[in-house]
Amino acid sequence: MCFATRITINVSDTNPAVNEPVTISGTLYWWFITWNRMADAPVYLYVNGIAYAQTKTDGAGNYSFIVYFTQPGTYTVYTYYPGCSQCFPCYDPCQSNQIVINVVPSAQKIANEVAFWAVVGTAVAVAVGVGLFAFGWWQQQQLLEAVTRTAK
Repeated sequence: MCFATRITINVSDTNPAVNEPVTISGTLYWWFITWNRMADAPVYLYVNGIAYAQTKTDGAGNYSFIVYFTQPGTYTVYTYYPGCSQCFPCYDPCQSNQIVINVVPSAQKIANEVAFWAVVGTAVAVAVGVGLFAFGWWQQQQLLEAVTRTAK
């Protein structure tokens, strides 16, 4: 019987532009009473089901890949630890969750960001305008109450 393992995955940007660096990272764990980080173990990166790159975990069980997608499209990525049946103790293989990355042309990414910030800017301007209106109304009410009190 081998120790159970699990591997996590994080992606820095799931909507990058073509040739924009994407960092894929995570941590490899093995189970004995609690989850422990596994150092110096091989981790493979798969892109669209094909082995793309290999690295090893560091002393804290962390791994990292930097990928540049050269074509627009949808890519599915995951990481895989092959396990080790020859090790003592032995470790089971495991696979991370799959993450979909939508790579867009650079011009489209810029247009998407401009549109996003235009919407955010408009929402902020409206919120500030409503806030200033409400504050002005409140100040006017305070002034009317003060004038009414002094007039009595």
